[in-house]
Amino acid sequence: EKHELIEFRRIAAYLFKGNNRWKQSVELCKKDSLYKDAMQYASESKDTELAEELLQWFLQEEKRECFGACLFTCYDLLRPDVVLETAWRHNIMDFAMPYFIQVMKEYLTKVDAIKEKVKVDSLTSLSLED
Repeated sequence: EKHELIEFRRIAAYLFKGNNRWKQSVELCKKDSLYKDAMQYASESKDTELAEELLQWFLQEEKRECFGACLFTCYDLLRPDVVLETAWRHNIMDFAMPYFIQVMKEYLTKVDAIKEKVKVDSLTSLSLED
């Protein structure tokens, strides 16, 4: 963790990850500018709070491209309302738009599936009444 060579610190971050010490792993990656590793470990952690903290940190450090990459990498963990507010407050909706397009597509697909199920269920119940 405190070794002078970055590759050894990278190994330390990997070992933290292996021991489910996700937050320490991500913090070490951030400190060493290993942003891809930080995003990957946040995603693997399945921890929404950790992923959202990393997203906020990228904006504090003015790393907008990393913000966009984190939206992609941690997609399943991030809450759309948090992403929307964060992107709007920092005036970076362009970076968040691909994320929102995918979220809308998923939601519409789910709504369409529910509508189809309701339609089938109502037709089935009508035919049973006859």
